[in-house]
Amino acid sequence: MIKDQKEPGERRKQIIWVGKARQDLSDLPDAVKEHIGYQLRFVEAGEMPDDFKPMPTVGSGVFEIRVPDVEGRNVGRCFFVTKIEGCIAVLHSFVKTSAKTSKPDIEKGQSRYRTLQEQIRKNKTT
Repeated sequence: MIKDQKEPGERRKQIIWVGKARQDLSDLPDAVKEHIGYQLRFVEAGEMPDDFKPMPTVGSGVFEIRVPDVEGRNVGRCFFVTKIEGCIAVLHSFVKTSAKTSKPDIEKGQSRYRTLQEQIRKNKTT
């Protein structure tokens, strides 16, 4: 499936990294990291990733990219928000080790979502 059909010179959304989200991504296994990066390019181009779902437990408008590891298990995760005009906010990336997303990963996403909301409020008042 070819998703990135932006014309040359057409604007892509800017990725902003909340807290240590960029470090979270760089700490992942290479195959998972590359696949999440590839899926984020779709989001930059205004498309949605191949495999994603809403994550309202993290915050309003938060989605989760889901990617497989080299054995095909669906383990890589990335929480992101697209409702900020012209931007994609990446909140947290991690490797899922159980059937249910761990409480610490949910809480980290929620904390960074609150940080993002506070920053948006500050920018509106200045």
